[in-house]
Amino acid sequence: MQEPNTPQSPQSPEALRHAEIFDAGESEPLSRTRAIIGSVLAPALFVLVLLLPLPSLSPEAHRLAAIMAAVVILWVTEALPMPVTAILGAAACVLLRVAPAKDVFAPFADPLMFLFIGSFILARAITLHGLDRRLAFGVLSMKWVGASPSRILFAFGAVTAFISAWISNTATTAMMFAIGMAILTFMSKSERAEGRKLHPQYATALMLMTSFAASVGGLATPIGTPPNVIGLGFMRRLVGVEFPFFKWMMIGVPIVAVLFLFLFAYLNRVGRGG
Repeated sequence: MQEPNTPQSPQSPEALRHAEIFDAGESEPLSRTRAIIGSVLAPALFVLVLLLPLPSLSPEAHRLAAIMAAVVILWVTEALPMPVTAILGAAACVLLRVAPAKDVFAPFADPLMFLFIGSFILARAITLHGLDRRLAFGVLSMKWVGASPSRILFAFGAVTAFISAWISNTATTAMMFAIGMAILTFMSKSERAEGRKLHPQYATALMLMTSFAASVGGLATPIGTPPNVIGLGFMRRLVGVEFPFFKWMMIGVPIVAVLFLFLFAYLNRVGRGG
């Protein structure tokens, strides 16, 4: 099975460039309006919450509520870049004496933040060099895989789950979705040439495998999905439990294997019209 390399391919640089230009031009007026609304609404809501009588809250909590209201509006409307809004909210907490600066900015130096950064760098490097696509097409082009639609479904899901264990679920799904579409196109042409016909629901099963296998695979490692890292932080702070990377995998990998087998069994049945 060969990777498609046509000008119409959704992964081609030319197509992506035109899509980005089109999307940017189409959404520009809406983005500008949303930014203006956010720039006005955020300060107004901040002042309103700050002036509201909230006797159940301490003065620090009251000021924090006002900051949170403004930050949420800025995030939703994207009046400012989201990272700028995050830093602005933290700085406002210091300026309004919600907490000391060392307490406010301490989470930015949390070891889990560097785990996040490292996983994002790894994911970017894998994507930049095409390692994920090479792995996917390498497995799916094996003779024993291409001999059966069920084997293709299994291999496709297994590759998706494996990649998702190391990079973002969303990035994995986006990448594998394009590969899945190429697989379906190839299989459709092959079936017509050989006089056979795939069940109409096979395409549905393959596309569902893209998202579900990515979600399942994200459980295998702490960096598979951001909630894993957040959960590690909660366990460390609230109950004092440290979960090393390998220990997580000792629990996560068997769970992923069992869930994936159930997922494959169900989607394979769907793909056969069961």
